[in-house]
Amino acid sequence: MLKRIIFSGLLILATVGCTITQRFQFELNYAGRYEMDFDITELAALSADSMDAVQDFFADMDLDSIKTYYSTFEGLNNITVSKTKNVLHLGYDFSNLAALNASLNTADSLGLQLGDVGDKFSVTNGIFKYDIGDFDENY
Repeated sequence: MLKRIIFSGLLILATVGCTITQRFQFELNYAGRYEMDFDITELAALSADSMDAVQDFFADMDLDSIKTYYSTFEGLNNITVSKTKNVLHLGYDFSNLAALNASLNTADSLGLQLGDVGDKFSVTNGIFKYDIGDFDENY
């Protein structure tokens, strides 16, 4: 019973405590810009007595290593990684859908998204497609 209560509490914290915002901008040739904000401000606030005492969970994060990692992908450039208190921002230009899909799969392997990403974006017979995957309204 105690395990169930703890698990339920952690699940509530995980779903209430963070927000992942993704922005995609596409050109006619399917190149574009991707930006993601990973905001854990609410989760961090739950662990403090006052807003002044909120811990910055990203304070010791090595932003250069993230930038270096994404720079190894062919087709990604203008990579930006920054942080403010409990908000991590990642952005980059991509030259094509293959580069974007590869980078999104990397984000998934780093635990920044839920589920198997696969190729989210594709063009078939001139039709641009976005694969939402297995949508579960309980997430």
